[in-house]
This record gives sequence, C-alpha cells and structure tokens, in this order.
Amino acid sequence: MRLARTTRPWLLAPLALAILALAPSVASATVTTSQITSPGDPYYRLDDSNASAADRQITVSGTTDGTTSDAVDLRCYYGYWAGGSQDYYTLATSVLVDADGSFSYTGDISPLSGNQQACRLIAVPSGSSPGLADFHGPRVAVTYLERWTTQLQDGSQAATDYYVDSPGFKGAPQYESAGDEGLYNYYGVTNRQNFGRANYASWSDGAGLFDYSYRSGESGIQVDGKNAYNNANAPSFDPGPPATYGKPPGYEPLASDVQVSPTTGDVKITESTPLYICPGGAFPGTDSSNCPTLEKTGVRFDRTILQQQDGLVIRVSDNYVSTDGNVHQVKLHYYNNAYLANGPMWQLAGEQGYGGVGDGTTVDKPATPGSAVAHDFYTGIPYWEAFAGLTWLTQPDRLQFGSYYEPYADYTVGVPAGGASPVTQVFTAARSSEETEQLARTVEDSAGSPVVEITAPANGTAVDHADVTVQGTARDNKGVSTLKVNGVTATIAGDGTWSVPLHLAPGDNAISAVAQDAQGNTGQAQVTLTYVPPVAPKPGEPAKPPVLCSVPAVKRGATQTTAKKAIVKGNCKVGKVTKARSRKVRKGRVISIAPRAGYMLVPGAKVDLRVSSGKPAK
Repeated sequence: MRLARTTRPWLLAPLALAILALAPSVASATVTTSQITSPGDPYYRLDDSNASAADRQITVSGTTDGTTSDAVDLRCYYGYWAGGSQDYYTLATSVLVDADGSFSYTGDISPLSGNQQACRLIAVPSGSSPGLADFHGPRVAVTYLERWTTQLQDGSQAATDYYVDSPGFKGAPQYESAGDEGLYNYYGVTNRQNFGRANYASWSDGAGLFDYSYRSGESGIQVDGKNAYNNANAPSFDPGPPATYGKPPGYEPLASDVQVSPTTGDVKITESTPLYICPGGAFPGTDSSNCPTLEKTGVRFDRTILQQQDGLVIRVSDNYVSTDGNVHQVKLHYYNNAYLANGPMWQLAGEQGYGGVGDGTTVDKPATPGSAVAHDFYTGIPYWEAFAGLTWLTQPDRLQFGSYYEPYADYTVGVPAGGASPVTQVFTAARSSEETEQLARTVEDSAGSPVVEITAPANGTAVDHADVTVQGTARDNKGVSTLKVNGVTATIAGDGTWSVPLHLAPGDNAISAVAQDAQGNTGQAQVTLTYVPPVAPKPGEPAKPPVLCSVPAVKRGATQTTAKKAIVKGNCKVGKVTKARSRKVRKGRVISIAPRAGYMLVPGAKVDLRVSSGKPAK
C-alpha cells in the first residue's frame, strides 16, 4: 500500500493562510437554525481534476432564521474514523444572509473532494461550533478523479493510470488502474449516521494485475505462454533521446472513463488497454536492450468497475478480447490483499467459524459462484475492527491465501477468435461478520436465475374437466423467494416441488409458473392445456363427457395397419407418415408415434407415424 500520489489544489499556501487569519470574522448572533435546500439529499457528484474551473463549481443555497446582519459557514461534517466526533471540511466561510434569512454561495467544490469520506453539508453560524440538532442539510458524496501520464520516446505524453476516490455512505473505496493497485483502498463505513469509517482498510489491493506474481519469474499476466504487461505495469525506463524516462515505443495511451449517477450514486469506471510483451517475451523489461519496443499480443484488456449500494458492493468485470482474429490463452494472477489491522481470519462458504484458512491454504476449482469472507482478529472494537468479502462469479483455477492475507486468484482464460472471455470478482467491505456473509450470499444469488419446470399436465394435452392440479419444480442457487402459477401463490416443498389447483376455461389455457429469487431474478415455464367441456345434451338427455383423443400405446415393429386401427380407436386421426432408416425395425413397420402414448388430446387430434424404410446403406 502506498500514499495516494496527488497534490490537492485546495491546500492554501502559508502566506494565504496568514492573510485569512488576519481577516475579521463576521459574527452571528441570531442564526439558530438552518436548512440547505440545494443541492438536494443525497448529493452525488463527479469532480474531475482536469475539468475547467467552471465545471468544478458547486452552488449551495438555503434558509435560516437570521437576517442581513448574519453570516454562515458552510461545513461538511463527518465522523472521525469509527468514532462519534464531528469533524468537518469547510466549503466556505462568512456567507452573508439576506433579509429574508436566505443565502446562496457558488464556488470551488474541491474542499469536498478527494477526502476519502462522505459528509453532511450544513450551514452554521459563522465562526461558531454549535450543536447540530437544528441545522440540516444533504448527505454529500463527491467522487474525485485524477489522471496520470508518462512521457513517450518522442517526448509526447500518454495516459498510463488514474486515481479515483469515491466515498459512499456505506463504503469508502479508492481505485487505480489494474496494472497499479486495482481496488487501491477500501474502507467499511462502520458508523453510517456520521459516515465514520474503520481505521484500517478492508482491502488495500483488489483485482490487481502486476508485472510480478508469487510465482518467481512470472508476470501477473501471461499471453500464449509469454509474460505480458498492461498499461501502468508496462516497463518504464530511459529509452534514449528525446525522452528521458517513460514507456518504450509501441505503448498506447490508456483509455479510461468515470461516470457517477446523480440519483443512485452508483459509480462506473472503465479502462481499456492492449496487452503487451517485450520482444521475444523478455521479462522483466529492464532497459532498452531487452525491451526496446512493446509488441501487442493480440489481446485487449477491458475492465468495468461498478460501485453500488452507496459503496457497499464493488463489482470488477474484466473482459479479454481477441483483436487479431486468433485464439489465445491468457493466464492471470489477481492480487487481492485484505489489509486488516492484525491480519484477517478467513472463512470459505460452507465452513463453520473463522480461522480455518491460513497462510498457504490453496483451494483448487472452488465452487462457483462462491465467496470467502474475513474479519480482523480484533472484534467488538469499532476503531480497529474491519470486515472483507470476496465473491467470484467466474470459477478460478485456484485460490491461494498468502502470508500477508492475500486471497490470490488464478485464472486460465481461453479467448476465442474474434471473441471475448470474462472474469468477474466482487468485493465488499461491511461492518459486521453477519453483514459480510449476507452480502456475499446476495452477490452469489445475483449470478443465477431460478429454474422452473411444469411436470404435469404435459404441454399440449387436453382434459375433460375444468379443475386441474398443476405440478412442477422450482430451484435457485440461493433459494426461491416467490412462485406464482397464473397469479396464484404456490408453496415450494423442501425438495423444490410444488402443486397448485387451477380452474380452466373452455378451449386453450396458457399456464405460466414464474419464480423469483431475493435479487429479483426470475425464471418461468409455460404450458398450454385444452379444456374440452361436456357435449351439449339433446333435450331431455344428460350431458355426455367428451371423448378425447387418447394416444394409444403402439409397439415398436407393429404393422401400419395395426397402428392406424389403434389410433382411430383412441378417437384420434392418423397424421403424417414419415420414413426413416432403422437397423432394428423391419421395412414398412412402425418405429414410433408422436405424441407419445398416454397423451390426452382434443377429439380428432392427429397422431403421426414414423415408419422404417429399411436398414441404412453400408
């Protein structure tokens, strides 16, 4: 783990601070309550450090019980670590109040950006520190983006990496590109009323793909048996004039983008880069003698990070894409480091209790989807306690837990010609073991939809009674929440079976069974039943039940005459007669009928015959 490499533009020079200290403050005597009305609650926002000053502005307005002699300071309050103290970031001071008690401020959003914590924006009497019960404002989560470049041999600059600080109200993650740290730091928010987070990060690396691995002499990426690089981890050295330090020729700028939903706060980060090798597969690339240029492998790396549920869940989806029309094999060593205070105690899905997974534990081909969850040795001490969860939705070759608590994840990916292959891992940073385990189950559940089957009556059959019992099965990897059959709720037995009574209308009836799991995934099955009501009676006679077509049992090898008589006797009609070669059935004899024997169909339904045309030609 290393310090974020960024200089905050809002840090004032000492001289400016001294000038501010000498400036007279505006005292407030009457402001005892306030409400920030804009921006609304919650307020999600992206702050791009490369954007223009105009695009990095925020406008704040609200009301108070003050008047023209008053002023307010705009502060964004947060809890310090997991404690209850109320520290704050200052957005603006001495904002004047109008005669009607309203105020408005427009200025740089930087003080609220890049701080690793969400906060609540409040207007308080200028120069004072009142109790906050009567001062109200929106929750604020500002995602900060900074991009890094390097020099190429021709002296130009090319993007190599990015840094994203994206605190949510339930989790506070930071990101860098896959070739740097991936999920750089990820703190669980343990106090969600004042956004206080744990002292130690749950993850200090996640889904990183480095130019090294725990296997000596190997890169974290290998393409077709050769050690490969992505963007940030591609060799950097002095390639000679005119550049003095940077990437060798052949390097292409990293493409990346960050988007923040203003309504949900979900953050989407994308990056794309070719995968490179040094000539001849030289590794490591140390200087211009063994890596004078970077050569493309024919595979492109595309990453999409989705930060959801106010920072509680981070889904990292990587796609390996063939760009040269050839098939490739990619071996991957993902570096995942749960950086808890005194080392995590791990538990794999299905285990009882923590601590069964230690240094050197290897799990080959773990069940997928699956999860590993951890908590720190310290429990019950919020300042120290932290929790981590890793869920894999693509099956790894193996998981290996290292001496620094890393659940390394190894994958071998076959990339089809002109196609792509995915690897998806999901990280969580919760505030209790129970919440971590529940999140893991929820993420696993999102990977699959329920599977529903209607086992009786069979599709396309007919019945001579209006009331039927529909039977079937419904299963899901984490359990079915609800099952409805034509809108009627069904109870699912422990073995997944169910049955529901239904009343049919005359004619064709479409019957749908729809199951839903806890994540809203649905699965369904559908059959059509035909209800043939009793025959209308003649005057003075009782109603007669319909004589349905009952598909007869016809032995294999029977004559066509025998089969046709049985079909007619069953109140059916002879349908198509097709021929097919058969080694076991004599020429001209019946191989099979369709539908199969026992089906009840509408009166006069057609039954097809399949007849042998003799043995296949040698």
